Amino acid sequence: MTMAPQYGPATRLLVVDDDAVPRLIVARAAEMLGIATDGAATLAEAVARVRSVAYDVVVLDLGLRDHDGIELLRSLREADSQAAVVFVSGFDVRVRQAAARLAGALGLRVAGTLAKPLLVEPLVALLRTLPERARANSAEDGAEIDPALLKAAIDADEIV
Repeated sequence: MTMAPQYGPATRLLVVDDDAVPRLIVARAAEMLGIATDGAATLAEAVARVRSVAYDVVVLDLGLRDHDGIELLRSLREADSQAAVVFVSGFDVRVRQAAARLAGALGLRVAGTLAKPLLVEPLVALLRTLPERARANSAEDGAEIDPALLKAAIDADEIV
């Protein structure tokens, strides 16, 4: 019997934001949790990092200067990334939620969405409760969803 790989807490995070202040806020919050952080100010820089480093978390600003953050989702999918995505933006909550739905439809893990200006406490809370990675070769593959577990996940805001 093959055991499913066990995943511990996040150890590596990429923050993608064209503004240095939110990058610093995310880095400090991640540092509080012992998570190493890389930053990217442009889409091109973020794509290069995603292709070369396996991140546990990507904190993504939806409104980059020359591009929108959504464009990075395709690169995450192409890299078969298991990173949980946290969307941050000053855009309306409906825009952030639409981005989260799109990421989910692409098969990416979504940890949640946060409004700008970015506050440390909600970010730390999201980083502490990241959704689990897909389990390769799991004995549970193809199993039916337990309604009680689904309700508990919804109640705990683990499903967006």
